[in-house]
Amino acid sequence: MKLEAENLNEPQKQPLLIADVISWVAVEEKMPESGQCVLLYSPKSGVGEGAWISAKGHFEQWRWNAILTNVSHWMPMPEPPCL
Repeated sequence: MKLEAENLNEPQKQPLLIADVISWVAVEEKMPESGQCVLLYSPKSGVGEGAWISAKGHFEQWRWNAILTNVSHWMPMPEPPCL
């Protein structure tokens, strides 16, 4: 296979790594916007969905109607799949 000289000088695309897409944020670094639905992680409860409610000073997990006090990380909800 013969490569053309001009193609050798073009920057090569790097593969997209899952770490570039999925990025957990420590609650010590930043909190999500109040009311924004996010994925939550706590060592005790694992992964769930919920929101930071700044007026109340805690995360709420709506599906289970629970207040989570031990959340260590969060991340924005991923985009839905393309169908």
